[in-house]
Parts: sequence; structure tokens; C-alpha cells
Amino acid sequence: MRLADKIDSVIAVGKAIAVGKANGKIMLDGYTCAVLLDCKASADVVEAIHIALKMGCSGNEILEKDSAIRLAIEAIMEQSK
Repeated sequence: MRLADKIDSVIAVGKAIAVGKANGKIMLDGYTCAVLLDCKASADVVEAIHIALKMGCSGNEILEKDSAIRLAIEAIMEQSK
């Protein structure tokens, strides 16, 4: 399971607990959800870099101004705002 999927699962469980009035369990507030969503975006970026490296791309290729991987990373970060 991808880290981003695990974070989604934590958010879903936290929201379900919040709806069910917690009963002594930790509820997710808006700030906690925002932090988790930032972590999810970071996890997606790390996974994109990891896959690119496994495919044989160098760090320079990943960071090249118009490379597909860099554009994908920028899109992930923009989407998380």
C-alpha cells in the first residue's frame, strides 16, 4: 500500500470517528487534516522520484527545468495548495 493511500485511510477513519462523536478516541481537526494532506502530497512526490530513479533517470534529469518528472512533481505540489 502506498504511503499516500495510508494517509487517506487515516483521514477517513478520523472523519468517521468525528462523525460518531469520538467516544474517547482522537478526532481530526482542520489543522490535523491539513498537515496530513501536506504529508500525502510529499509522499506522492517521494514516490514519483523513487519511480523515476528506478526507471534509470538521474537526479539531474529529474530536476531539469522541463522534465516530465519535475512537471509532475510541481503539479502534485500545486494540487496540494
